[in-house]
Amino acid sequence: MSKSVKNSARLDGPPAHFFASTSLAACRSLAIDAVGISTLPNIMIAKELEAGSLRKIRAVWTPNDLTFTASYSDEPFNPIAEVATNIAVIAAEEYNKKQAP
Repeated sequence: MSKSVKNSARLDGPPAHFFASTSLAACRSLAIDAVGISTLPNIMIAKELEAGSLRKIRAVWTPNDLTFTASYSDEPFNPIAEVATNIAVIAAEEYNKKQAP
């Protein structure tokens, strides 16, 4: 490991604590409340970045692309779950089309 990478990875102060969450909303709230840092989609924090309540930091690490899964029980019959799932699939497909080169 190069000296610059080793020094940039060093943490001053008490040991860091890591919390995992599958809720981006919870991660966003924790970052806004200054509990820690989070990796969040820009679109989710645009207002906070503009207002200065959140700021971007440089990081060597970047996360893998997010994957999304949905499941719902078909008993008892719940048409809203199926509609919501179809909307999510359409939104994901449209997003992927916009990201393609």
